Amino acid sequence: GLQHQIRTFRSLSSVTADNNNNTTVVSLEDRCDIDTYAAMRPTPLSARILDRSIQPKEAAQFLQSEYPIRCAERIRMIESLSHCLDVSELLEVRERHIQSFLAMRRIASDNNFEYKEEEFVSVVNQILLYDEDTIPLMVKGFYQLSRLKPEEASDDSQFVNYFLDTFLLNRLGTEVLLKQYLAYVGIRGNVFERSCDLMAIGRQTAQSVQRLCVRETGFKPTIQLEATSVLEADKGGAPMVTCIPGALSFVLQEI
Repeated sequence: GLQHQIRTFRSLSSVTADNNNNTTVVSLEDRCDIDTYAAMRPTPLSARILDRSIQPKEAAQFLQSEYPIRCAERIRMIESLSHCLDVSELLEVRERHIQSFLAMRRIASDNNFEYKEEEFVSVVNQILLYDEDTIPLMVKGFYQLSRLKPEEASDDSQFVNYFLDTFLLNRLGTEVLLKQYLAYVGIRGNVFERSCDLMAIGRQTAQSVQRLCVRETGFKPTIQLEATSVLEADKGGAPMVTCIPGALSFVLQEI
């Protein structure tokens, strides 16, 4: 039932790999490494960590120690799901996470981290590529789970929401760290902004939603935006906030 699933998820109990189910074969040493990192606490993200003034080497050192913790948590979360070995989409997400975890861990040997920018950028890009379609894979995976155990489907919605909220929030943290590192080395724009124009993001998001509606339905909805601020520092009364523009835009689009 629901409460049993939540207890299982919170304990993050591991599932033994089974070659008959095409699961990833993991050495005992690597399995112990994953379990060790899964038991650690991730560092909460802060403005200081995401500050553009941080040097690439410092950012890489933090990412090399932080990413495995968050990645290992998600591996154990997937493994805690009943019937996860019977769902190809969940196995695919698990395998990509294991490969990403090992790629990041193998940059450092015995905690002796020697920063080589080209190598580190390659690993970061590889991890981001592996993670591109994680959300649709997880959605399909949970749909397949509901078909495997239809008798429990009516009791699953609260657990599914709880699980995906936790899983995807964890994923967002690593995505921000990975992309911000690429900003530090000048490969992409900044992910984090200290002074972000809420109205500008709102307008861009509204236009994207209108284009999507026209493409899918042929109808263009009217979207009115209003914002006020009493702070003199804000431009023309539009609120200026510290935020991650991409994440904020996604939230607004969902609303």
